[in-house]
Amino acid sequence: MNIIMQVGVFVNHNTVTSMNNEPRVLVLHDFFFSIGGAEWDAIKTSRHFDAPIATFDPPDSSEFSDIEFISLGSVENYPFGARESKIWFKNLLRAYTGQFDEYDVIIINKDWSKSIARAADTPTIYYCHSPERHLYDANEFRYNWLKQRSLPKAAAFKIFTSMMRPLDQGDIDQIDTITCNSKNIQQRCLKYYGIQPEVIYPPVETSQFHFEEVGDFWLNVSRLGPGKRIEFLIDTFNKTGENIKIVGSPDREEYYEKYKQMANENVELLRSVQWDELKNLYSMCKGLVTVAKDEDFGLTPVEAMASGKPVIAVNEGGYKETVVDTKTGWLLPLDKDEFRHKIESASKQELRDMREECFEQAKKFDEEHFYNQMENKVEELSDQSDR
Repeated sequence: MNIIMQVGVFVNHNTVTSMNNEPRVLVLHDFFFSIGGAEWDAIKTSRHFDAPIATFDPPDSSEFSDIEFISLGSVENYPFGARESKIWFKNLLRAYTGQFDEYDVIIINKDWSKSIARAADTPTIYYCHSPERHLYDANEFRYNWLKQRSLPKAAAFKIFTSMMRPLDQGDIDQIDTITCNSKNIQQRCLKYYGIQPEVIYPPVETSQFHFEEVGDFWLNVSRLGPGKRIEFLIDTFNKTGENIKIVGSPDREEYYEKYKQMANENVELLRSVQWDELKNLYSMCKGLVTVAKDEDFGLTPVEAMASGKPVIAVNEGGYKETVVDTKTGWLLPLDKDEFRHKIESASKQELRDMREECFEQAKKFDEEHFYNQMENKVEELSDQSDR
């Protein structure tokens, strides 16, 4: 879902109570110092199962005060590689010491936490948002990006990823049940893990969104970083007379400063916004424009369509599963001229006429489907653990 910084308080606790004999579920996540789609999935899963979230860097705002967070420590200021290694080894150690044995099922919601499955007595479900992209499909992209900036960092990246790749694949072999968030990720799992997990689309509370009007600005909602192709987006809008609001926290502060310097006055970088403000932006925009590189699934197109707004997206990744070309938006090649032409030529009436089809398409990804499927997985594993 969105990448806005709006998360809640945490509570360290060592006891779990089971109400009405429901399975005791724990959601295990890497870290929460930035919020993206995976973090929102963890939050929604936690709320549905009344489950605590065990994570590094738990949030400290009141937005999610209804959720109990178990703090596993901090990795926010660790460099890449050290951060992921700490998450992997610490969770493995916790499994060996039985720290989470009191739960009936552990839902692993992010990549580096999978190590717990190697030693935990508790059955595990891995909800795969993607095989870790730095290890696999984005490895060369990241390496080349680093090489342009620092050869030592690029070399260290290659060494780290070559060491962690076999550990990551070994984790997969120890997990009881694996699901994934899209057909796109199902194909990545087949390519890199040799498996085809069941697809369970992420939960979108479509009733939360509404249509207000076709306004005078376009919207983009994503983390600010190289993989989201923010430079492409800014360059494209710089050459139009159209306005765009870009909502998202930067992966690194240097990215934000760079994008801010690139942007003309018609490109507004909003960084983080509150949830109600984001829904308001969806309701008032012309539509969503999104160009992330081979997006795993991409919640923001579904959120936009739930708001009655069409989506202009690059014809890659999860966007091909959610956006219906010419019906709920447009799927385009990664070409600035084509994007610019569509952005400038889409009339307000044309955008307004897509509203009903956008609503109907978004309903196919409503949260109810996610919860029903995940409940079945939890019950199956809980029953097995009781035998």
